[in-house]
Amino acid sequence: MNGVVIGVIAIIIVEIFLATLSKKFKNKRWAKEVLPFIKTTIRFVVLFAFVGVVLDYFGYDVSKIFLGAGGVIGLVIGFGFKDFINNFAAGVWIMIVDPFDVGDRITVKGVTGTVEYVTSLATVIRTDDGKTVYIPNKNIWGNIISVEEIKKN
Repeated sequence: MNGVVIGVIAIIIVEIFLATLSKKFKNKRWAKEVLPFIKTTIRFVVLFAFVGVVLDYFGYDVSKIFLGAGGVIGLVIGFGFKDFINNFAAGVWIMIVDPFDVGDRITVKGVTGTVEYVTSLATVIRTDDGKTVYIPNKNIWGNIISVEEIKKN
C-alpha cells in the first residue's frame, strides 16, 4: 500500500509543478501552444506509472506490460507521428528563437506574405493577392527565410 500512497503524493506534486510551470511561462508566446502538450505528456507518464504501482500491489507482473507498452508506443510515435513531431519541434524552435513576428513580411520557399500567426504546427501568412497560406513549420525551420520587419509604433 506504500506504493499507492507514494503514487498519490507524486500526482499531487506533479500537479503543483505543472501549475507553477503554467504561471511562470503564461506570458510567453510559445506557452499557449507548447504547455498543454507538455502537461498532457507529463500527466500521462505519471498516470501510467501510478497504474503500474497499483497493478504491482495486486500481484501483477508489470515489467512485461511496461516493456510491451513502451515498445508499441515507441513504434506508434516514431512512425505514425513523424511529420507531427517534426512540425511541432520546428514550431517550438520558431516560437523560442523568434526569427519573425506577426505582421512581418517573410519569404519562405518562394512564398511571400505577411505573417498572420504562428502555431506549434504551422505558420500562416497572407499573400499580396489576399490568399491565406499555411506553411508547415518543418518547411520553415532549416530553410532560408527572408524577413522584412514591419516597424510598429
